[in-house]
Amino acid sequence: MATAMKASNSSPNVHPPYFQMITEAITSLKDRNGTSQPAIAKFIEA
Repeated sequence: MATAMKASNSSPNVHPPYFQMITEAITSLKDRNGTSQPAIAKFIEA
């Protein structure tokens, strides 16, 4: 007898592409001298 794998009812998290998240972080942080990698990472995690 084969056992059937039960499908998960929850949908997977849908995130925008990584490039889009970085672009959004840079534009919303509005740092005149550029944005650091830690600042971008913190923005994406939030």
